[in-house]
Amino acid sequence: MNQLISELVLSSSSLRFPRSFKSHLLHLTLFHSTNTSGARWKGKGRAQDLEKTEETGDYEGSFGRSAPPIRPNALRQKHILAQNSCLRPVQFRTSPSFIMFSRCIASTATIPKRQSATYSTSGASDDLTRFRSSISKQDVHKAWDAYFSLRDRGDISSQLRSNELLSLAHLSATDDVLLALAKKHSAKEAFQRWGEQLACIEADLRNGYTGSSADTFGRRCALLASLALKGDMSGVLLNLDSLVGFVNSEQHCEHAVDLFRVILYAVCAHDSPTASLNFFLNHHRLFRRILDHKGEKGPQNRSIDQNSPFTRAFSFCIPRISNLEDYIRDWAATDSADKLRLVWMTRILLRVLCNQHNCSLQALSAYEAFTRNGVPVEYRLTLELVRALAKEDHYHHANPIFSTVKPEESDVKAYYEETGLYLFSRQGDMEESQKLYDRLVSRRGANPAFATHILVASARSGGVTSVMKTFDEAFNSRTKIIPNHHHFGVVINAFVEENDTAGMNDWIARMADAGFPPDLATFNTVLKMFAAREDFESLRSLLEHMRGSGIQPDLTSYTIIIALLARRRDPIAAEEVYRRIIDEGMNPDTRAVAAIMNAHVEAGSWGGVIRAFDFFRSASPSFRRARLDISIVNTLLKAYVLIGAPLDRVTTIFQSLGANHLKPSDHTFALLIQSACEAGRMDVAARLFVEMERLASDWTTALHVNAYAMTILMSGYLRLGEKSRAKAIYEDMVQRGVEPTSVTYNAIISAYANEKSEDSIKVALDFLKTITTDTGNKSMWKAPKHGFLTPLEHIHNPLLYAFSKKLNAGEVERLYEEMLAIDGGKPTIASLTLLLDAYRRSGDIDSVEKLWAEIFELGLKFFDADAVLSADEQRALQLRTQRRTDVLAVPLSIYVDAMSASGRHVEIAETWVLMQARGFQFDAHNWNHLVVALVRAGQPARAFHIVENVILKYKSQAEFKSRERPEEVDSPLLFTSERDAEAALSEPPIPNDRAAGRRAVLVARTRHLEIPRNEDEADYAHDLQVLQQISPAWNIWRPHNATLSVLSDTLNRLESGRLLEQSTQSDDPNAEMQEAIDLARRIHETYPQTVDYIHSWERRNRYSRRRSQFFDDHTEESVTNIRYN
Repeated sequence: MNQLISELVLSSSSLRFPRSFKSHLLHLTLFHSTNTSGARWKGKGRAQDLEKTEETGDYEGSFGRSAPPIRPNALRQKHILAQNSCLRPVQFRTSPSFIMFSRCIASTATIPKRQSATYSTSGASDDLTRFRSSISKQDVHKAWDAYFSLRDRGDISSQLRSNELLSLAHLSATDDVLLALAKKHSAKEAFQRWGEQLACIEADLRNGYTGSSADTFGRRCALLASLALKGDMSGVLLNLDSLVGFVNSEQHCEHAVDLFRVILYAVCAHDSPTASLNFFLNHHRLFRRILDHKGEKGPQNRSIDQNSPFTRAFSFCIPRISNLEDYIRDWAATDSADKLRLVWMTRILLRVLCNQHNCSLQALSAYEAFTRNGVPVEYRLTLELVRALAKEDHYHHANPIFSTVKPEESDVKAYYEETGLYLFSRQGDMEESQKLYDRLVSRRGANPAFATHILVASARSGGVTSVMKTFDEAFNSRTKIIPNHHHFGVVINAFVEENDTAGMNDWIARMADAGFPPDLATFNTVLKMFAAREDFESLRSLLEHMRGSGIQPDLTSYTIIIALLARRRDPIAAEEVYRRIIDEGMNPDTRAVAAIMNAHVEAGSWGGVIRAFDFFRSASPSFRRARLDISIVNTLLKAYVLIGAPLDRVTTIFQSLGANHLKPSDHTFALLIQSACEAGRMDVAARLFVEMERLASDWTTALHVNAYAMTILMSGYLRLGEKSRAKAIYEDMVQRGVEPTSVTYNAIISAYANEKSEDSIKVALDFLKTITTDTGNKSMWKAPKHGFLTPLEHIHNPLLYAFSKKLNAGEVERLYEEMLAIDGGKPTIASLTLLLDAYRRSGDIDSVEKLWAEIFELGLKFFDADAVLSADEQRALQLRTQRRTDVLAVPLSIYVDAMSASGRHVEIAETWVLMQARGFQFDAHNWNHLVVALVRAGQPARAFHIVENVILKYKSQAEFKSRERPEEVDSPLLFTSERDAEAALSEPPIPNDRAAGRRAVLVARTRHLEIPRNEDEADYAHDLQVLQQISPAWNIWRPHNATLSVLSDTLNRLESGRLLEQSTQSDDPNAEMQEAIDLARRIHETYPQTVDYIHSWERRNRYSRRRSQFFDDHTEESVTNIRYN
């Protein structure tokens, strides 16, 4: 070591090093001198000196100059699982759906039991035994603890062999350990402490052992690793070349691999991910030399394939490189002469990004940068990119790239055909998939992978019937291949897509009979089924069953639940599930954050939408940066449509997609057509549809003319009364083979039912009977809800509403019972609300009261989501307090109106208090109905109080609401604290309007808004930030005309000296008159804003009446002149 330091000092005079190099030499000299004298370690490191922190699982204690060992996440999970194994079995609450699922696997599948802990504390005093046991079990934190205990006892060389110390050094350089360090908030400090610990091993090897060359080589690797971990790359680089030159055995290779792995992580932490990649590219020959000695020679670059010892290090560093396109451009410009290094760059970047989850769009950006800068990309890498894009459903990017590949080599051509099968099968293109499948099977024989792809194609193109037929054809005595869990999984997922629980359970049982118990993918498929049914009880039971079976829910599991909560417009609960993803150490991907964004869209929480979008665009280190995806823009466009944005603002976003490397999808066109229809611009909608057709004719665009776009266009014509054009769209849909949805049928039935004539309603009834008796539509009734409505409700509700308005409660009841009789339909709030309204209109108050109780119980099911939220009772209670829902807002208004009209005022008060206690939210309509009910109950002062302190207060907040938009966002969550949630609750509830007709009014009112221009074309949320501050809330939160009419009459009556309820026993009329006048004076004094609002409304009404009378008189005169002239 002295000789090494001397050589470094002498060479520093002739070589150019960074300024800090001299201090590094001094530090190294001091470090060496303090250990060559044989001084023993003075720090504390015994087990009794450690205190484990419950939150992080790390250890706090004093190790002198070294830091306590850090337990990686994977080992911590095993440790917790071992501790929990002694607990009693979990008792599950089950639902019928979950019981069906569990029974189908219980008799045939064996769920692995939890492992019991085998570590015995009786031998804890024997540090040597404990050290060796920890090394064999790869328990790094216990190994370090035992090591320092042995060090405190005396000479380490008399207790441990050199190879045992090197085993500890190797265990400390594994990916699990280094990743745990790298993911820490203070990664640089963590690496420095870890480097100090490795330096202890190097010192012990140097002082107490005179071993083999392998020991010497291992010691030198440990020294350089400790320097790298402490950020001293100068000393590492000076000795790296000569060190690798000594590699001449398998054992040397192992030490060198550990060293290079440490360097990759350490450079990333101390400098940047870019510097880590630069290190590899600058020393790629050293990497290759090590792996050649390791016996991993071959035509491919073994340092970056999936089995490479450096794969996880690259997978951590490379996706975190910012400005990847600029990085590639700079390398291509400055290193064009070194073709080999450029080839290696294409290989490492594309291979790592293609194999990394949620990084396919980053890989696409790298590929485009390479081609733009003239750097060739191998065919095989290009095909890997196609597969990565297809795996994440980016077909509009994958198809054009695949169409450009023209392989000539036989081995690449075979991979080309396999990639084509993978690509086309995932898009449901059965024709192309079958051609490629037959070609591959005839050339290479039946193959399980080929069978998986053809099953996927069959399932996505033809559903359950088709996939079962393909399954039988793929696995028989002729093909001689046996189905595995992937093949069964495809069929099971097909049943889930059709919401067929019985079929799903049957195939799960068949899979278990074949020797494949349910795995994580199967459980996630079942989760999707329960989520589609909004069966939270079964969801909770299944999640507990998974954990009890040793299968932890993954990111997909939680994203399914977030998507469910989004459909239920429960963003606070959705964000709570997202927090669990973070707490369990998972990295949220684009789909998870998009699900959070959609939860805010569905709830009308525009601030949450903007925050989630800004999170995508920010440079937050907590989220792996990905190129902006069209699905994110589509979610934002959905927000624009629901908030009633002007058409020109929506089309501006569409026109800027190309500039931001985005391509429109089916959903993009559907939203644009919807915006045009609601603006009344059917000419624009028709042109958009024609453009969609044109693009769909090119298979590489991955666009398809679907039922959604055609239904929106048809509905637009029907709203304008253009039935002939709407009929032409429907006939075109049938001719194309596009299967209509329940929303399609809803639009047709609504058009006739809204005409209110007996003939039109009869046509609607006949059409309803036709589609419900058609056996081809049976699968449609099993489809998941669209919003809050089931498919059956979509087609029945227009007629239920029409009969309700005609005061025909009997016909409503008959039609409602028929709906429930179809395929086991179940009552829902939406359909029961229409029945409730029919009872109200017909004056059947007893039926109203009875039905309201049933509706209220269904409303309480909104809080079933508690089952999958926090297990902590205090946190669950806090969430229950924060979460609100307006799911009962419409039926409550009907109930209040019916009960107040019949004089049952006490019941209204009791219901209102109960709903507040149960966490239900009241909308502007509810408060308006309550005002009228209070006037009817003879409590005008309380009615004016509500207008003054609730309705007008919320109106003022909505008009002047202004949110600051932060420049940097490190989390997509809006409710990052309890204060944020409470602040959100204090704002006026502003639900997005689902009725296209009412949204069309909003579009008309916002058409002439002048929105400031934004220079950043990629900031698609800029206009939404403006619109949310001038949102339609000003029109929602206001006293309604009916309310103002009642209050105006009440105030005039009181001012004229008449009480609302005249006393029949009063002997002093003057006293009653004075009481009325006094009450009117108190209302004027206490509620001035409400009184002014009423007077303003009265003036507008008088002007409107005079204006209307003027035009009526002139119209009558004109008609008379025409008649007689």
